[in-house]
Amino acid sequence: TTWQRGMTQEAEASAGNEDVQWSTAVLPAGSTGGVDAVLIFTYRLNLPVTPEVMDAAEAEFTSLLGQLADQVDGSVTAGPHRFSTAQGLPGLRYEMAGTIDGIPYESSLILIFDGTTEYFINCQHTASMAAEIQRGCEQIVNSFRVD
Repeated sequence: TTWQRGMTQEAEASAGNEDVQWSTAVLPAGSTGGVDAVLIFTYRLNLPVTPEVMDAAEAEFTSLLGQLADQVDGSVTAGPHRFSTAQGLPGLRYEMAGTIDGIPYESSLILIFDGTTEYFINCQHTASMAAEIQRGCEQIVNSFRVD
């Protein structure tokens, strides 16, 4: 399957968020910009997230993602799981389930930290697109680099 850059309702809604530095969405070809997409956001943080402060950062982001899950009548179903990128940047991964416009979906939420920059990758999918979105998500995360 080929992928294309696109916009989803969620990415459009976040575009007005002053905390968002940059955002994009990539979707499998033929997707209409609904639920099945990988959304990528860059946020500026007040304090740098380093391995030394990961316990505090994990607690804060776990709370924030719990609030996000509540907004979509969902729940965090797994995580946080700590990891490091190929470049050695610290990260957290969560799994979430919820509904958008009555459509059930699942998300892998990946947070990667580079000092005061947070890269937030939301790989969300319906059951029918799970395998395709998960493949694309893993490719993005495994090839993630900050230049």
